[in-house]
Amino acid sequence: VSWARRCVTLLTLSALAHPHWNIRPTKFDVAQALMFALNTDLIRAQLLTEIVYRQKDFRLSTFDEIKPDIQERVTYALGERYTTLRNWIEEYRSSFPTPLDFFLRKLFGEVISQNGFGFHTNLDAVRIAASLIESIKKFRNAMEPSIIGMDTPSFDLGREYFAMLEDGVIAAQYLESWRSEDKDAVLVAPAYSFLMMNRPASIQFWLEPGSSGWSQRPSQPLTHPYVLSRHWVEGKLWMDSDEVEAEKTTLARLVGGLLSRCREKVYLAISDLGESGSEQRGSLLRAFQKVLQSQE
Repeated sequence: VSWARRCVTLLTLSALAHPHWNIRPTKFDVAQALMFALNTDLIRAQLLTEIVYRQKDFRLSTFDEIKPDIQERVTYALGERYTTLRNWIEEYRSSFPTPLDFFLRKLFGEVISQNGFGFHTNLDAVRIAASLIESIKKFRNAMEPSIIGMDTPSFDLGREYFAMLEDGVIAAQYLESWRSEDKDAVLVAPAYSFLMMNRPASIQFWLEPGSSGWSQRPSQPLTHPYVLSRHWVEGKLWMDSDEVEAEKTTLARLVGGLLSRCREKVYLAISDLGESGSEQRGSLLRAFQKVLQSQE
């Protein structure tokens, strides 16, 4: 349901931005789209939709036109986000239309992924948006060679994509490559790649658990993932203690994710010496040693 509603959100906003398609979203669909895109509840989204959206001519009125008492019910914070989205759509309407996948990338990057909007911190929503854009891109790449000579105002690939969806046809449905692989095969992959596939395995072999690579991140001072994140306190210094704590947290999440995707057994492939010829003393190996010692 979540996947479908977020797809409908993106497609509804696309229809609003392309009046020449003559696809008129219902007030219910617009309310759902505003709820997800503006990160609000359904009641406020429906109230806002009833006032600002006119299905007959695709008009989206401004927030300033709403009565002050209704503005307070909707909240000014939501009104500000709505104004940002509305202004962006109006500006796009006045420009030359782009291919649908280009439009969605632009909409996602410039509006709905920004702070306060519904796709800002929702990773599932981001994945859904990426899958939909990939599907539309494949549809466009497949259709463009066959539409030579059909470049007329009455023909639009975006509208054709909508028509295929309405007919129950998923255009070039996007599936990650690992989902189409043989499930009975042996899979060799880095730990994080395996987690991103989100597929279980009966038996796992963990290679070199004594390696520091299980917990230590690459040294990237110019692209530090913690200091440059939105949640880092400005002016705070990154200390060695922060690095150690981050390594422990990362390793715990990694191991927890791997174990939750293992049906039967985990085998540790341990070597006395690492690739550099020195003894391996990584955090993961030390953790296993503590567990084994406590059971003796």
